[in-house]
Formats: sequence, structure tokens, C-alpha cells
Amino acid sequence: MGAPTVRDINRRYGALTAIAVGFAVLLLAGVAAFTLRTERSERFQAELAPFYTPPEPLPTGEPGRLIRVEPLMAAPSGSRGWRILYHSQDINGHDVPVSGMVFAPEGPAPAGGRPVVAWAHPTTGMSDSCAPSRQTDPAAGLDWLSSMLAKGWVVTATDYASLGTPGTLPYLIGTSAARDVLNSVRAAQQIDGVGASERFATWGHSEGGHASLWAGALAPTYAPELRIVGTAAASPAAELVALMQDQWDKLVAQVLGPYAVEGWAAWYPQLEPSQVLAPNAVRALPTLASACLEELGLEAFVRVGLGRGFFSVDPTTVSAWAEVARQNSPGLPAATLPVFIANGTDDNVVLPATTTTLISAYCTGGIAVTADWMRGVGHPGAGNAAGNAAISWIDDRFAGRPLTGQCGPAQPPT
Repeated sequence: MGAPTVRDINRRYGALTAIAVGFAVLLLAGVAAFTLRTERSERFQAELAPFYTPPEPLPTGEPGRLIRVEPLMAAPSGSRGWRILYHSQDINGHDVPVSGMVFAPEGPAPAGGRPVVAWAHPTTGMSDSCAPSRQTDPAAGLDWLSSMLAKGWVVTATDYASLGTPGTLPYLIGTSAARDVLNSVRAAQQIDGVGASERFATWGHSEGGHASLWAGALAPTYAPELRIVGTAAASPAAELVALMQDQWDKLVAQVLGPYAVEGWAAWYPQLEPSQVLAPNAVRALPTLASACLEELGLEAFVRVGLGRGFFSVDPTTVSAWAEVARQNSPGLPAATLPVFIANGTDDNVVLPATTTTLISAYCTGGIAVTADWMRGVGHPGAGNAAGNAAISWIDDRFAGRPLTGQCGPAQPPT
């Protein structure tokens, strides 16, 4: 081939210029779209702020007492939804305002009221804008919700204390999360037209699986007027010591670690982030913890790519942190309370081995555990993947049907 002519060079230059211009246009369009979404989100959050701003001073109220309620604009077909603000209690027993949602079927409730499922959501973040009830379509992504409502059940959905409302989220702090879950059932009973009865089950995924198990264990003593029929959890973050030992130097620690460190250090004065974090992570912690989950996940990939670690040591090798992890791992519920636990075999966040330990401990302790090992399922979709099985199991508990089969199986299928 001969040397390129001036015409060839100009043609190639023109093509490259067109590609560069096209890329710049796409980049600018992406930036503009992101900016527009951010502005819309900020306006939406500003519009919601008055509802989530608790009265000052907070009026006294028993745990579960409604502070305010308003209709949700988005709810599954054939149902109604409400945004709620209600009284709960922190780990020290202090009165705190907590936000959340309630969904109920349309039409009058039957005699005796409707059974309630108290949903506990997976990790979304720590900033107020990360709260599920503060999203434009808060029921989106809950594939099982319509099926529960079609059965005539009420579904409550706490945001957890200080997620959506002022303060620092007590992330993976069992007593706090359990009280928020249980008090959401009490709050639902006060909304006209809901017809929530005293019979309920708990259901949660990941962080919410942890909350669901804790709520089941505390229900008989904390909310004795309610009648819990069972506790269901998908990929529950339950064996916290083992999870930390296995994950502290993995990518997942970059994603969930900031929430755990920020939340625990805020509520346990004996804990200091510098005891377990790399120096760069100590400096970055406030910024990392303020990001919602998706944003923090992207940040984690960047930090890993730059060679920036998060934990400097396994936190369980520091006695104070190990003790807090042990304190917040759910213990055995009452022997009469049946439990449903689902976990994906491909879960790399809540590792199957830790759920095996949990199920084995429950079975050894005399708890009737139904285990659903989901082949090929990872962590993010575990709640929806387990939805149908959880509904069937909860339906049997509401109907009073006897449990069938042996406890477990503790081990995932091979």
C-alpha cells in the first residue's frame, strides 16, 4: 500500500473528530441526566422533609404510638399504603421517632382483623435519603409484596431508627432493630381502615434478616400483647463474628464496613474507628458512611483499584469490637417459635457456612427451623428469590398447620 494521501488523512481525521464529538455529546448528556436526577431527588427529599422532622420536643408516647401518618402515592394494585412516623426505643431504652410504611388490601378488614407481616429491609445506607419510605416508588423491587397483600395480610416496613429521621443509624444493633420492627406492628393497628390484628410474623433480608431474627427473639417479652407465629429471614447477617473474620479484608468490607463502623462507634463509646481502620479509611469514614449503598459500592471498587484498604486488622481480634459483634448476633428465640431461613448457595456476602452455623445452633437448641437452600442464588436477590417459599411458610403459620420434616437441613446441597 502507498503512503496515505492528504484526502485519506483528512477523512480519518474527520472520522476521529466525529467519534470524539459523539463521545463528548454522550458524556455531556450523561452528566446532564445525572444532574437532573440529582436535582429531582433533592427536590423530592425537600418536599418530604416536614413529615420526617419530628416535633421538638418529641411528645411522650408509648412504644409503637403513632406520631403522624399520611397516604403513600404509590402502592401495589389493589392495596393502599401509608407513610408513618412512630415512637420506638433505642438500645438504651430512650424514646426515638422512627419512620416506615404500612400496606394493606383495599376494602374492609374481616372479623378478627388481618394478619400482619413485619418486613425488615436489607442495607440501603445511613443517610436519610436512603430510607425505603423516602423513595418515589417505595414498593418497587419487593416482588413478594403484592402476593402477601393478595392473601389479605397487612405488611409493615420500618426504616429503622435514624434512617429517614435525625441521628446515626444503629446499624446491625439487634435490640434497636427488633424494637423498630415490633413497634411498626403496634403502629399499624392505629391506622383507620388497616384492620391489623395482633397476629404477626417477621420477614427480612440481610440486615433485615438480622432484624427479623432479633424481633422474633424479643417479641414475647417486649411486645407480649402481640402474637408472633413465626420468623422468616433470607440471608440473615446473624453470625457477625464469623462474617467479620471471613470478610474483613474482602470487597464487601469496603461496602458494608463503613456503616458498621460508623453505627457501632456512635452507639458504643468504647469503640473508636482508629482501633480497626486504616488511616486513610478513618479520614474517609464520614464521607463513605453518608453514601447510599449503590454509590458506596462504586466507591468501593475505586478504593480497591487504588489499593486503599478499609480495615487495618480483623475487628474480631480487638476485644471491644469482638464483644459488640457477639452481643449483636441473635440468640435463640423461644422454643415454641418456628423459624424459616433461606440462603443462596452463591452468596458471597452472608456466606453459606455462617448460615450453616446458625441453623445448626438453632436445631441443637430445639428450635424448629425450615431451611431453604437456593441453588445458584447470590446475595442481592435472595429476598425476592425466597419470597414464594417464605409466603407459603408464613401462610402455614397463620393457618396453624403443623410443621413437616426434620429441622434444617443445615448444610447447603452439594
